[in-house]
Amino acid sequence: MSYIRNNKTLLLIIAVLFLTNIALLYFKVWNRDGHDKGSLGRGGPQGFMAVMLEKEVGFNKEQIAQYEDLRTKHFESMKPLFDEVRNTKDSLYRLMNYTQVADSIVNVYANRVSEKQKAVELKMFYYLKAVEAICTPEQKPKFDSVVQKLVKRQTGQGRKSEGKDKNKK
Repeated sequence: MSYIRNNKTLLLIIAVLFLTNIALLYFKVWNRDGHDKGSLGRGGPQGFMAVMLEKEVGFNKEQIAQYEDLRTKHFESMKPLFDEVRNTKDSLYRLMNYTQVADSIVNVYANRVSEKQKAVELKMFYYLKAVEAICTPEQKPKFDSVVQKLVKRQTGQGRKSEGKDKNKK
């Protein structure tokens, strides 16, 4: 008797999980009406910056067009660098397949990763300087503030640490 009851319970759990999966698919795939909370603005993560520049810095349509042009060229030039960083990191972590690896070899690979990452950071810095050049003198302090927010967010100091700081006071 308990065997039959256990089977019914398992069937009920499977049915609930199945219906949950169907609902998730519906909301993620078919319900694309622009109200996706995971979206960061027009164009996803890349469009997020354009929205911030427009709303927080006060970019006009001409400045947004200039920014979009810069962004497109920047990310086209960054793709090979990102590929190099990824490939170099892959090479570093492939060393884990070996039972013994000399520290000097690990350091060589780690240095290669850091050199590639340095190139990425420098290119990003100069890209942001180019975006800043689009700003009017009144917009520059606002732009600097937005960049600082983005850097904090990127390094994990964004919303999470702000909440912790509030709790400490």
